[in-house]
Amino acid sequence: MNETNSYCKALGIRVPRLETAMKAPDANYYSLLIVALLERGEPITLEEAATRFEEAGVAPFGRALASLKHCQPGRPPIYRDGNLYALDPHDQEADLWAFRLRLRPPKSSPRVARPDPRPLPSPDAPLSVANLDEAWRGGVPGTWSAQRIAVCVLDAHGAAMQPADVVAFVGARSRWSQLSADSARYWHRAARPRRHGGEPQAPRKGTRGQRRASGRHAPRYRPCVPGEEA
Repeated sequence: MNETNSYCKALGIRVPRLETAMKAPDANYYSLLIVALLERGEPITLEEAATRFEEAGVAPFGRALASLKHCQPGRPPIYRDGNLYALDPHDQEADLWAFRLRLRPPKSSPRVARPDPRPLPSPDAPLSVANLDEAWRGGVPGTWSAQRIAVCVLDAHGAAMQPADVVAFVGARSRWSQLSADSARYWHRAARPRRHGGEPQAPRKGTRGQRRASGRHAPRYRPCVPGEEA
């Protein structure tokens, strides 16, 4: 058997052996006819293919010939020319069958260079509006409490805000959240945002923890994962 032929050279593979290819999970009479063509490197008749099948132990000549006639052998990448059957090695199906019959390894995709992630900022650094825009681009996670949402908004703005303004800020970024203008009524007194001139501000206690937790959804820490547990 030649080391190479025009069929195998076009596919970039070694000349296969029918005895080996017949053990592949996708081996059948049609696919093994492709192997017989790759092995021969030139057109063959179904009788010649059946003889080779018998030699390789695929099936006796009569059964092999009947099965080859029944498998519609003249479909791509095989084509018929009279009594001869030839292979088009440039047909995409030929390359696919070469892979399925383990005649070539899988083609690896080019590796994408990923930039190193930015270092995590300190939890003492305040959030920003851009952080919340990115973290809430798919809406405020349903697991976030109204208190947590309010603390994050106040922390990002760094200033006192009217309850209606906080609710409006959240509403512009999420169709639904647990926050309302009356939410603070139900919070523990120590956890309520401090008021300055009648407007709520982020409490000193707990803000650091909220930044750390909220940062898990903000781009400065890592991309937001919708529905992620807090």
